[in-house]
Amino acid sequence: MMLPIVMEYNADCTGEKYREIARAMGVKGVDDMSAEEYRKAAINAVRQLSVDVGIPTKLEAIKEEDLH
Repeated sequence: MMLPIVMEYNADCTGEKYREIARAMGVKGVDDMSAEEYRKAAINAVRQLSVDVGIPTKLEAIKEEDLH
Protein backbone atom coordinates (compact mmCIF):
# COMPACT_ATOMS: atom_id res chain seq x y z
CA MET A 1 0.00 0.00 0.00
CA MET A 2 2.77 2.41 0.88
CA LEU A 3 5.25 1.51 -1.87
CA PRO A 4 4.01 3.95 -4.55
CA ILE A 5 3.93 6.75 -1.96
CA VAL A 6 7.48 6.00 -0.81
CA MET A 7 8.66 5.72 -4.42
CA GLU A 8 7.13 9.12 -5.17
CA TYR A 9 8.85 10.67 -2.16
CA ASN A 10 12.27 9.23 -3.11
CA ALA A 11 12.02 9.70 -6.88
CA ASP A 12 14.41 12.66 -7.13
CA CYS A 13 17.32 10.78 -5.58
CA THR A 14 17.04 7.41 -7.33
CA GLY A 15 19.33 7.93 -10.29
CA GLU A 16 18.34 5.51 -13.03
CA LYS A 17 16.92 2.82 -10.74
CA TYR A 18 13.34 3.73 -11.66
CA ARG A 19 14.19 3.30 -15.35
CA GLU A 20 15.00 -0.34 -14.59
CA ILE A 21 11.86 -0.72 -12.48
CA ALA A 22 9.72 0.71 -15.28
CA ARG A 23 11.41 -1.62 -17.77
CA ALA A 24 10.85 -4.64 -15.48
CA MET A 25 7.20 -3.66 -15.09
CA GLY A 26 6.75 -3.74 -18.85
CA VAL A 27 6.59 -0.01 -19.57
CA LYS A 28 7.26 0.57 -23.26
CA GLY A 29 9.61 3.27 -24.56
CA VAL A 30 11.52 3.70 -21.32
CA ASP A 31 14.80 4.46 -23.09
CA ASP A 32 13.24 7.44 -24.85
CA MET A 33 11.84 8.97 -21.64
CA SER A 34 13.29 11.74 -19.51
CA ALA A 35 14.15 10.94 -15.89
CA GLU A 36 10.92 12.58 -14.74
CA GLU A 37 8.89 10.53 -17.23
CA TYR A 38 10.38 7.13 -16.42
CA ARG A 39 10.19 7.79 -12.70
CA LYS A 40 6.51 8.66 -13.01
CA ALA A 41 5.98 5.61 -15.26
CA ALA A 42 7.61 3.29 -12.70
CA ILE A 43 5.49 4.67 -9.88
CA ASN A 44 2.32 4.37 -11.96
CA ALA A 45 3.17 0.79 -12.92
CA VAL A 46 3.67 -0.19 -9.28
CA ARG A 47 0.46 1.63 -8.33
CA GLN A 48 -1.43 -0.26 -11.08
CA LEU A 49 0.03 -3.59 -9.96
CA SER A 50 -1.24 -2.88 -6.44
CA VAL A 51 -4.73 -2.23 -7.80
CA ASP A 52 -4.57 -5.33 -10.02
CA VAL A 53 -3.75 -7.64 -7.10
CA GLY A 54 -6.29 -6.03 -4.77
CA ILE A 55 -4.09 -4.07 -2.39
CA PRO A 56 -6.23 -1.35 -0.79
CA THR A 57 -5.30 2.20 -1.75
CA LYS A 58 -6.46 3.74 1.52
CA LEU A 59 -5.65 2.74 5.07
CA GLU A 60 -9.33 3.01 5.98
CA ALA A 61 -10.03 0.01 3.72
CA ILE A 62 -8.10 -2.35 6.00
CA LYS A 63 -10.05 -3.99 8.79
CA GLU A 64 -8.55 -5.54 11.90
CA GLU A 65 -9.69 -8.99 10.78
CA ASP A 66 -7.62 -8.55 7.60
CA LEU A 67 -4.43 -8.52 9.67
CA HIS A 68 -2.99 -11.92 10.55
